Formats: sequence, C-alpha cells, structure tokens
Amino acid sequence: VPAFGEGTFSFSNGGFAVYESSDPYFKSDVINVTGSVTLTKVDKTNKIIKGIFECRVKGFGGIDANGRIYYVYVNITNGQFDVEYIGEN
Repeated sequence: VPAFGEGTFSFSNGGFAVYESSDPYFKSDVINVTGSVTLTKVDKTNKIIKGIFECRVKGFGGIDANGRIYYVYVNITNGQFDVEYIGEN
C-alpha cells in the first residue's frame, strides 16, 4: 500500500496477489489483479496490522483442444488478515 495508516487502497493491473487452489495447475499471477485492501487497524506500538481485502486474480486455466492457453479468474471476497510486522514504522 502507498501509505502506512488506516484506510482503503485500490490496486489494478499489477497489484500483487497469489491464490492457490486444490487444482495443482491453478496458481494466480500478478497480471490483471484488481481489488482493494482496507487497513482497519495499524498499531505501531505493538506492530500489528488488521484489515480486509477483496480482489480478482487471473490464473492459468489449461490448454484447450486447439493447443491454446486459456485463463480463469477467481473472485476473492471477505478476505481478512491480522498480522505482526517487523520494521521501524
């Protein structure tokens, strides 16, 4: 995120998100990732960040009958995180 504080931050086409599923061939990439992350709590004393996120990721879907690569999209909603961080801020 471009700032280190509470708020909502959008990203598109180049934002970074990784999604893996039980399908061994599917792994998202960083191309055409769109969505947002909202930092709901930034505790600089205890170095804890809490927030929510949503995004749409693009990943390799397979090869069709004509030998062409195709992609699939996964919409991730209601994501949440609560993490400790290391750093000066």
